[in-house]
Order: sequence, then structure tokens, then C-alpha cells
Amino acid sequence: MDDTDASSLVDDFIEEHFGNQKSESPRLPKKLLSSLPSSPPPPQPPPSSPPETLSNAFWRNGFDLGRVLGFGAFGKVYRARKVSEMEYNFAVKVIQYKNEEVLQEARSEYACNELGSYHKNVVRVESFFEFSLAGTSKQYGVLVLELCHHEDFMDFMENLVKTHRVFDEGIVKYYFRQLLRVLKTLHAAGVFHRDLKPENLLWSRDFKKLKLSDFGLAKMVLGPTALLQGFLGTAAYAAPEVCKSGSDGSFYDPAKADIWSCGVILFVMLTLSLPFDTEEGFKAWYYTAMHPASTLAAGHNKLAADPDGWWCCMSVNRGLSSGATAFLRRMMASQAGQRSSLQELLNDDWLNIDISSEGAVAAYMMAACTSNSS
Repeated sequence: MDDTDASSLVDDFIEEHFGNQKSESPRLPKKLLSSLPSSPPPPQPPPSSPPETLSNAFWRNGFDLGRVLGFGAFGKVYRARKVSEMEYNFAVKVIQYKNEEVLQEARSEYACNELGSYHKNVVRVESFFEFSLAGTSKQYGVLVLELCHHEDFMDFMENLVKTHRVFDEGIVKYYFRQLLRVLKTLHAAGVFHRDLKPENLLWSRDFKKLKLSDFGLAKMVLGPTALLQGFLGTAAYAAPEVCKSGSDGSFYDPAKADIWSCGVILFVMLTLSLPFDTEEGFKAWYYTAMHPASTLAAGHNKLAADPDGWWCCMSVNRGLSSGATAFLRRMMASQAGQRSSLQELLNDDWLNIDISSEGAVAAYMMAACTSNSS
């Protein structure tokens, strides 16, 4: 499916679920919301027998749990299969409803991920269900997702560092174009991810597609103007205005914030290092971005106050080419209004030359991952 088809599907989806709504307030799609129960099934009274286990509850709902694939802030992810099938072809994200806020966040995650599932570069949602463990007060929500390759981008890059290898630039461009394209479609539909980082970028099992995952912090905003406030996400990848919003409650454009995060992701892919190496380094950068005239300790480059000097230093010290540096600067501008749009980035000359072919990418990744596991 190309970008035009994906955008058309999203337009149809929005028309079907939203109709002619004009509200600018964040809301869940009518059809998705109506398909969810008003609340999870009530807990069962304590029986004389032992409380139900999570595995038994899944079996009751038609799934068999396999091994744990990962942990997140909001729950665990397991490999799973339908009880009627032999293969473990799904990943299930299990979220315990510790309070009403977590319940609403889980449903919002489902709505955002379901809307994005129309795009080939989003981890597809197969279903969503809720249950209570018999004999306990515990309640859960479950996202059933397509199963992707077991490594994420960060796992892969950490292995490259350990084995003193680099992420081939042609391969990087191949995947980064896919990331920009899927974000363009999501933003057009009013969905903003807000936690873009290598850990949330997966591969299809044949390595031909980047798969955007974890919509736990995503926000759906209807209306022509999308402005959000408050700090959410991962500090090392968060735009300076998002950090500022966390301290003073100011509003920011989530589309521009996602673009900043893309810049940091690309920087990491090209250099296998963060532009702000430690939490202390990030705090120093944030302070500089908000107070460009401030004096910092030796060694801290001032991206906001002296962008030319900062990028010159990065180009030399991290081995960035002039084309890559110029492209990164279009995303990692300290002022949100100076960042390029996703379409402008997709049209950039650097991103459109010397891109590896699909077959070359798949062969490279299979060989690299085989080397990583040996």
C-alpha cells in the first residue's frame, strides 16, 4: 500500500467514525468507543478455590500466553497464540487497570493504534478486550497485536556498537523514509505519537518494513489546530518546548515535537550515539535552549546559542557528512517554528539519493541479525 492509498483509507476511516464533527477537543472515535464496554466486567466474589491466574483468564478469552517479549511503563508484552491455532503469531500487551486513568489511557492507546493500523508501517491491532481475574479485584485490558521481529532498533544498534560496526547509511535512509511517511499519515489523521524513540521502532519479520509501535502516550486531536501541554515521553528524545511545557504548562505543537524526536532518532542511527549523551548532558542542553545567553561548563556545546558551532563540532566528532548534518538541522532546530515539515523532509535531496533497495535491505538485516545472535 502506498502513501496515497494509506491516506485515502485514513480519510474513509475518519469520515466513518467522526462524520462532520467540528470539536477541537480530543475524543475517541465514536465507533471504537461504542465497541468498548462502559467499564470492565465487575470482579467476581472471592470463591473457595484459588484465584484465577492470568494464563487461565487468557485461555478463557481464546488465547494461550507464551514467553514475555518485553516490559513497558504500562504493562508487559507476551508472545501468544489463539487456542485454535498452533503458531504463536501474536504479541499481546497486557495492561492492569490500577485506576480509572490507566483504563482510559489503555482505551485511548487502542483507538490511536487502531486508526494507525491502516498504514503498513504501524504495528497492526488485531483486537482489544478486557477482563477481570476471577476471585480477585484485578482488571486488565489487552491489545492483541501483529507479531514483529523480536529485536527493536535500539537492540540492533547496541549490538552494532558491541561488535564495532556501523548502521549502513543507505539502510538508514530506507527505514527513515518509512518513518516520515507513516508520521505524515498519522498527523493528517490527528494522531501524534509523542514517544518516538528507537525502542518503539520495530521490523516486520522479513525486515522489509519499519513498524511503529507503542501508542501508549499518543494523542488524538480533532480540529484544525493541535496544541498540547505537559511533559510526556523520553527526555533524551523530547523537544525542548515539551520539556518547557512540563515546567510551566505552556502549549506546544505536537507535530513539530514529533519531528524533533525524528531528528534525534536519525542522529542515533547515523552515529550510534545520542547527541546529548547523558541525563546531565540533556539537562544542560535544555537549560541552554531555554536560556541561550547562559554560561555552561566547558564541553557543553550551545546548540541554541551557536547552532553553527554546535553542528560543526558534531560533524567532526561524530563523523556526520555535510548532507546528513544539513538534513538533521532541519529537524533539530531549537525553535519549533524553524523545523521543516514532514513533506519538506521527504523531498530533501540527501534522503532521496543512495537509498538501498528492498532486497539489499532484507539481506543486510538478516545477515546482521544472524551475526548479532551468534
